[in-house]
Amino acid sequence: MNETRLSVAVVYSPAPRLVCQVLLEVMSPCSVLQAVRQSGLLARYPEIDRQQLVVGVWGRKAKPEQL
Repeated sequence: MNETRLSVAVVYSPAPRLVCQVLLEVMSPCSVLQAVRQSGLLARYPEIDRQQLVVGVWGRKAKPEQL
């Protein structure tokens, strides 16, 4: 299987008008949740409720396991 590196941006807004963006490269295939974990945002913002995590791709709601 030929793995490809993808450039992705993981973005989190902890408050209105405040945005944290992390740019990283991931190996394909990579799920949305894997990218979020690799971004380090879960460690940087411990207030993120991992059980209620809502994610999206290009502004559309996505499942964390989506590739």
